[in-house]
Amino acid sequence: MNYILNEVVIMKGKSFLKILAVVSTAAFFLSGCITRVSYSRMMPSEIDMSDSRNIALFHVSETAGYGPVTKVLSLWDMLVLMGGGELYHEPTMEERVADYATQQLTQALAETGYFQMMDPDTVKSLIAGRNLGNQTEAEIGAMLGVDAVIVGGISRLDWSDKNIQVDRFYVDENGNRQSRTVERVKREFSFEMSYRVMKTGTGAVITSRVFTDSASDVEDLANRDNLRDPETVFKGMARKFTKVIKKQLAPYPVTENVKLLRDKAKDPRMENANEFVKGKLYDKALDIYLEIWETTRNEAAGYNASVMYEMLKDLDAAEDMMDKLVEVYPTKKNMKRINRLRNISAQQRRVQQQLE
Repeated sequence: MNYILNEVVIMKGKSFLKILAVVSTAAFFLSGCITRVSYSRMMPSEIDMSDSRNIALFHVSETAGYGPVTKVLSLWDMLVLMGGGELYHEPTMEERVADYATQQLTQALAETGYFQMMDPDTVKSLIAGRNLGNQTEAEIGAMLGVDAVIVGGISRLDWSDKNIQVDRFYVDENGNRQSRTVERVKREFSFEMSYRVMKTGTGAVITSRVFTDSASDVEDLANRDNLRDPETVFKGMARKFTKVIKKQLAPYPVTENVKLLRDKAKDPRMENANEFVKGKLYDKALDIYLEIWETTRNEAAGYNASVMYEMLKDLDAAEDMMDKLVEVYPTKKNMKRINRLRNISAQQRRVQQQLE
């Protein structure tokens, strides 16, 4: 019986794949005349740093130790050690992850080209040997001559292994469903990283964010060596968060993908315009779309003319074209595009303000 049921499932799976292939092929031909176009633009950063672009990035501090008893090495410990000629010791995993997070964040912010940045090594050399006393981060930043300072820390870096039991099911030689218990090992990872940005003149906190992440691996006891190395996992988590921080603090590029509207009227001129689109001759395609719109009020021509204006970075004209289109074709799709264009225009104004 089990064999027959399995066969039925397999046959259904094959039938489903055949149906899926037919549907996919049909969709391909139906969408063959639809052209997608794309362009790059800048997105505004979540946090406005336009008046604090001269920054100092301090070394990311780390948490030492595992389990319930943890020793936190503060930023001030790090600064004192940096300036006080700490005796060499073999770096711990926590220190290596903090060093890696520092390097990744430095690289990420430098890649934006948005900041005039004093990197952690420069900060270290400038404060070496100085008596910092009870100076705050903002006061140290003022001493360094920057507008703002970025201070990061790793507050959680934990992992543990535990043995677990898993039931595995199988069918015996008589066709009966059986189960057996298998010993496995589960490794769990927990990570927390934070940063804050402060103005040096006032000490005001511009932003303060906390990121958390977790993961787990499970392997048979015999394959315990296949479990991921904790340091590798934590470095990957730190790298992921530095990419987020980069977008939070500086404008960043995105790619917009826009789909042209299919011409239901089958105007042969539309195909000529589409060919220009494929060749990225957007100004020539625009002329044809506008001509068709003015003479026939073809919905696809008006819609696609708006898209061409967008490709040519004329968002005002793109929005104006859609306003005209909606007067004749007040569809949900057209209204959605108007709202999208308005959002993009607002974002571009914010980008311009952040870049000034």
